[in-house]
Amino acid sequence: MNARCRERIVSVRDMRCCLALAVVSLLGACEGATDRVLLSRGSGNDHGILVDGLEGGSSRRDARFTSGETAIEIGMFSASPVSNEVIAFTHHRPVVVETPVAWTDGADTVELAFEDEIAIPVTAWIVHGPFEEQRDRAIDACVNTALVWNAERMGVRFEPFDIKDATADPQAARYLQFTCDDRAGIQAEIGADPGRINIYLVETVDGGTGRGQACGIGSDFVAMGHTAGEDLLVHELGHDFALDHVDTFPDFDNANVLFSASGV
Repeated sequence: MNARCRERIVSVRDMRCCLALAVVSLLGACEGATDRVLLSRGSGNDHGILVDGLEGGSSRRDARFTSGETAIEIGMFSASPVSNEVIAFTHHRPVVVETPVAWTDGADTVELAFEDEIAIPVTAWIVHGPFEEQRDRAIDACVNTALVWNAERMGVRFEPFDIKDATADPQAARYLQFTCDDRAGIQAEIGADPGRINIYLVETVDGGTGRGQACGIGSDFVAMGHTAGEDLLVHELGHDFALDHVDTFPDFDNANVLFSASGV
């Protein structure tokens, strides 16, 4: 074999070697690429995120990731024709949503900042006595509601939660058997603190001692009967937060999760 042939063979081998190295380098870069969600202003607790987008050619809804870190790697998402969104949760912070997310075919970073926990001022009016017994019922309802909110990472708390004794009010007897027709009257004659959710503990609501009413979707009002369970308040406040009963709609969906009656 002459020298020129040997040079050509060496040159071809060098080209093949360079091409192989380039492919290995490219694969390595692709394997290391990932979309990330960067979270800030958290509470120091674990985070959970739900991701919508196109992953591996299929549209994903609410792909779940949990982490104690503020930078969460989620794999590779691209733009979906269905939904492109990131929702983030943590304790003692309101849910934060980024929609739509402009996913690309490359490595994307979505930055989300949590807001401060939402403080909701409340006044509970004890209209039907005995006062001490119903005060304790109001406190139990407050505590249970706070536990549910914390467990669901709602980022909402009561502050302050005040209790007022209206059992001796001369008008109290007019509102012991409460219906929503009495809402304006009870607030005018028993009392209502402005800028707060006002809760009234009466004898019956719509004829039942264990029933409750928000008297509207998105209101600032709750009435509860005198034997209402401690789980009823969180339900009625759901109506105040603009939720309706899912069983009055054709479909249960991710925008409305309030069932008409449940003890769990």
